[in-house]
Amino acid sequence: TLHICANKFHSYTINQEKCYDISIREEIKTMDQLENIISLIGNNMFATDRISLHNKFGKEYANIRYKNWIRSNFNKENIIIFQSYVKDKIAGFGMHKIESKKVYGLLGGVFEPYQSSGLFASGLYSELKDYFSSGYNEFIVSISSNNISVMKLYMHLGFNVSEIKYVFHNFIEEDK
Repeated sequence: TLHICANKFHSYTINQEKCYDISIREEIKTMDQLENIISLIGNNMFATDRISLHNKFGKEYANIRYKNWIRSNFNKENIIIFQSYVKDKIAGFGMHKIESKKVYGLLGGVFEPYQSSGLFASGLYSELKDYFSSGYNEFIVSISSNNISVMKLYMHLGFNVSEIKYVFHNFIEEDK
């Protein structure tokens, strides 16, 4: 688990010249919008996920898991699911939980062709600025340590590791 407080974030910067202009971040309000986002989730999106990396499951099962998680959180009271645009094209999505003055980053993704382009860094930076300027004082996120590039980004922005969780799974094959 990583976290950052508002007063620490403001001392960090990101190269604005390399940032995408994420012109619209729109909350998903309809089932059609939700299903459109879910349909854009491809096999490269969650490649560092433990289920995706598991030889018995793979990327397909990881994607099913995330799609179901997004669906199950749609229209929950303190959950925001949003889509981000670059110009007029949907480029990514995010899912956040709001509790008091804290924001929990639950899930986010960047669609092709924007993967590995810096879009996630631009979007995250923009989100943090917006939340902190709106009075929220902490942003908390749990990520897989397998996702080294995202881990480095969070650390660059001033996030601190506040908790390490070990997640194990046991696959039991049935006798046939």
